[in-house]
Amino acid sequence: MPTKTATKTKNALLEEIEAKNAEIKDLKKRVEALDRYKVYEDGANELAAVRDAYINAGFTEEQAWELAKMAFEGALKKAFPW
Repeated sequence: MPTKTATKTKNALLEEIEAKNAEIKDLKKRVEALDRYKVYEDGANELAAVRDAYINAGFTEEQAWELAKMAFEGALKKAFPW
């Protein structure tokens, strides 16, 4: 007994596959962009943790921020000495 669903032609299926492949490609680009953003988010969280550690050690927020910036700049100079 035939079903009520229409059978798709080969061309219709190929078009659907092409559309899905384009969608997959777009989603992969979006994932890559989010991964790059995640790197910056992780760095910001680390910097905030260093600042918080200085505050917990008794420094004012302003002092803690300056010390965290100095630590961050020092790490950058060490990692990228040029």
